[in-house]
Amino acid sequence: MTMRKEVEEIRPGLSWILDPDLREKTLQAGVRAFDRSPRKAQHLREIPLRLHVEGCKVSWLAQEGMVEILAPNSALKIAKHTCDDRTVDQDTLITN
Repeated sequence: MTMRKEVEEIRPGLSWILDPDLREKTLQAGVRAFDRSPRKAQHLREIPLRLHVEGCKVSWLAQEGMVEILAPNSALKIAKHTCDDRTVDQDTLITN
């Protein structure tokens, strides 16, 4: 599997980024990060989330995925409840 495919696999929310340029840059950042790191995608699946919650078996990657899934809906909710002078960029929430 290519590194690009691995990044797409662990970051399925990339497909929700509406701006194609930002989507590609985010994907490339993930590829570069793996190129420069001794860690591989499998390592991210094994890193535990450090919540100090007894018995918590959620991995760091699973938590990141939950945040990614919640980001689009969060952007809509934030936009609904803020003043007109504030905008919420869904793509930025997903990217981070």
